[in-house]
Amino acid sequence: MSSPIQRCGVGLRHGLFCLRCCWALMLVMFAVGIANLAWSAPLALLMLYEKTDRAGDRIVRPAGVVLILPGLPVMLSRGPMTFEHHHS
Repeated sequence: MSSPIQRCGVGLRHGLFCLRCCWALMLVMFAVGIANLAWSAPLALLMLYEKTDRAGDRIVRPAGVVLILPGLPVMLSRGPMTFEHHHS
């Protein structure tokens, strides 16, 4: 039986491993999660599938392409987006 300190150490190592490999996706999830649950939920399901299913590693690149392609025209169009804030 392991002690609570040992279990915390294992959890900490696992968390750091996840942070090292998935920091960019975590950043996207944070930004999207604040903005829109309709984007956050499918991305979370994609991450779950990637990490838990045997075929998860084969879905990563196609999913990345599918997510990047719609964003390219926005990035390459008129430059930075502007946000207008109107008070009524």
